[in-house]
Amino acid sequence: MPLGPHELIFVIVIPALAALVILFIARRAWLRRAVDESKTVGAWGGPLAVGIAFLIAFPTIHGTLNVFPPKESMSYLLLAVILTAIGGVLDSRSRGAVGLRIAGVFVLACVCTAGVLRFKFRSDWTPSHASTMIIAIGALCLAWWFALDSAEQDPASGSAMPWLTWMICSTLAAVLMMNGSIKYGQLALSLAAAAGAGLLLSLVAKRRFFLRGTAVVFAIIPTLLIISAYYLFDLKPLYVGLLLSAPIAIALGRIIPTKHLRSSIRTLLRIAPTALFMAVILTIAIHDYRKTQSQSDPNDPYGSLPELPRHPSFRGLYQTPPPAGVA
Repeated sequence: MPLGPHELIFVIVIPALAALVILFIARRAWLRRAVDESKTVGAWGGPLAVGIAFLIAFPTIHGTLNVFPPKESMSYLLLAVILTAIGGVLDSRSRGAVGLRIAGVFVLACVCTAGVLRFKFRSDWTPSHASTMIIAIGALCLAWWFALDSAEQDPASGSAMPWLTWMICSTLAAVLMMNGSIKYGQLALSLAAAAGAGLLLSLVAKRRFFLRGTAVVFAIIPTLLIISAYYLFDLKPLYVGLLLSAPIAIALGRIIPTKHLRSSIRTLLRIAPTALFMAVILTIAIHDYRKTQSQSDPNDPYGSLPELPRHPSFRGLYQTPPPAGVA
């Protein structure tokens, strides 16, 4: 069972509550003017909340928090989350130039990729091929970061970032669990739980809770989950390509003009392309999952047989005969 009561509590509910508390305290949600005057107060709470949510869910999913020395991809994923959360906190506090931020995210993405995909170095990839793949995946993470960082600092909407990350991580979790990657899907659910906490606070307090730095975690970890699932669980290339194209949908929403519109309409326009794109991915995944289940269900020996057409002249053959003694 992908999500029993135990998993529901320790993978979604408790991580979401922990993220909510961290964001609430970091952004000083009980205050108004002081925070509104400074748009970066408590920005460190975003990446920290996501990292703590993942950390809380991990032992339930993996069975232990003891990942030292790391021996498998999932252990490296936990270390990658810790590194990206620290990187996000540093990014939220830094006042460096944009070029320095870009270089930092790229290097961090390459380091995390080298760890999570280390199993490929020993078997299939030559050193030159491994270097090329690390750089390519690092560049892909950087593209995600550009899209999410722009959403994070979007002046038109304070809740677009949590909406986008919640939709992307929830869709990723569903696709992974429907394609045999249950543990990786649950890891994505913990990210969705943290994003949901930020979304709830944004809607209730009407304030931006994901500021600078949170994009670092959400740009690198989902990308590595998708690529790891491709190599470890044979996730279909169609899903890999669609899921990794999420930044395009985010960018489309970003270029829609929203001037002179109400705040709710601006947010709707920002997230609409991503929402439609995720809906398409979910529709395809559900269709494929149902098709696979109908073909492999051992309790339905006729599930894989095509239904024969019923000619009108044989209609009586398909009717249930009346009980005995009834005219």
